[in-house]
Amino acid sequence: MVECGRAIKEYFRGKPTNRDVKDVLSNCEDNEMALCVVQLLMAHFGEDLTGLVLLTNVSATAADVETTLTLPASPRLILLVSGGTGQVTTGRWMITLEGRVISEGITPTFLTGLAAVFAIYYIFNLQYQEEAACTLEFIQRRFIGINPERGTKAIRGKVVCKKTGVIVQKKSATVNTHVSTLLKNLLDFESD
Repeated sequence: MVECGRAIKEYFRGKPTNRDVKDVLSNCEDNEMALCVVQLLMAHFGEDLTGLVLLTNVSATAADVETTLTLPASPRLILLVSGGTGQVTTGRWMITLEGRVISEGITPTFLTGLAAVFAIYYIFNLQYQEEAACTLEFIQRRFIGINPERGTKAIRGKVVCKKTGVIVQKKSATVNTHVSTLLKNLLDFESD
């Protein structure tokens, strides 16, 4: 993650794709590398950080998290942080699933928590939530090396057909086009 993370940060520094990426770059210098990379990926793909990570006070307990945060059914990594949402000093982490805290981390790094939440998708054979599907697929393919030729863990939703105006099942691509484009661009960038 450190080596690839540096390349991703350098790529976006040279070619920021949108205003959100620029904002993340200006705010994440003191953050843990893995957290910064996830923030950059989510900003690039137009996904909100809360689609994967929720932040709360470092002193919160599991019971506090369950009562004070609105926890979705899909997995989320809860970071117990000090500081604001700009400069984040990570403390402990928790994983939620189906609105409940199911695990509390003992290693206080974002990367460990991310690995744990990612494992939840495979342990329980879950599809990626739409709010973070591109970022999760990128992590799956680039950092973990799970590269199936067919299929994806992203949810195939329904969309309105442009020709008929009727709601139809979205066609599934082999690899999300946004993810494959970024993967290709990063390979080109790293080979230069």
